[in-house]
Amino acid sequence: YPCQFCDKSFSRLSYLKHHEQSHSDKLPFKCTYCSRLFKHKRSRDRHIKLHTGDKKYHCSECDAAFSRSDHLKIHLKTHTSNKPYKCAICRRGFLSSSSLHGHMQVHERNKELTCPQCNKEFPNQESLLKHVTIHFMITSTYYICESCDKQFTSVDDLQKHLLDMHTFVFFRCTLCQEVFDSKVSIQLHLAVKHSNEKKVYRCTSCNWDFRNETDLQLHVKHNHLENQGKVHKCIFCGESFGTEVELQCHITTHRNYKCNVCSRTFFSENGLREHMQTHLGPVKHYMCPICGERFPSLLTLTEHKVTHSKSLDTGN
Repeated sequence: YPCQFCDKSFSRLSYLKHHEQSHSDKLPFKCTYCSRLFKHKRSRDRHIKLHTGDKKYHCSECDAAFSRSDHLKIHLKTHTSNKPYKCAICRRGFLSSSSLHGHMQVHERNKELTCPQCNKEFPNQESLLKHVTIHFMITSTYYICESCDKQFTSVDDLQKHLLDMHTFVFFRCTLCQEVFDSKVSIQLHLAVKHSNEKKVYRCTSCNWDFRNETDLQLHVKHNHLENQGKVHKCIFCGESFGTEVELQCHITTHRNYKCNVCSRTFFSENGLREHMQTHLGPVKHYMCPICGERFPSLLTLTEHKVTHSKSLDTGN
């Protein structure tokens, strides 16, 4: 579509009309309603009728009315079945060449909004971009250990790692709930602190002992009544247990991987492999502030500090 005032041309009629408005020196007649410019007075007056609603051209077949006679002529064709202008793509018929041209622009826009990966068409740029992103996106879920930042693909693998590398084996006195880090320590504690105990109240569900009936009642309420019906499932073999205590006792049976250097046991082969690295002379960044000995991780340093606290308790 060439401009009648300059050498420019445009691919669409709407682009041409918009451009021609820039030639204000060639368009002396202005619409008082929308400020649109026109080359001839009759064109301006005919346009104004669109704003004023002056529709003196009436259809003889229906109640439709128009402000321009050419619009009425186009409308009259709708009362006939003859639509000579056919779309070569979808075979839809139109009454005029301009209507067909406007329809063809729809096919051009849809062609521009086609996914380059699968050729699917979209109504707008936003929906196209959202779809195309799917072809370039892979989502993965990782479970990260908060202590050492290692990543795992499942919750079970993370829990096995935590049990192997970041947990201590504690021994709890069922009479006073005090915790000890070795079997020898708790045996000594029982002999010294509880040798004169005459009566204990034992829970028949988990075999915990209590020095008075009130403590046993609280234990039953919080650990058995409130959790009644809940299933505690082992992450290693899938076996279920009625209480958390029974589950924890069972889990210890899965320590099947033994270190041939220090005899420490682990729940998984990966846990044993990580532990073996400690025997290969890793860099020891963490120093004990009490004795000066160095350790490869904050975890092993913390385990070491416990030995000092026991020495202080016994007076050695």
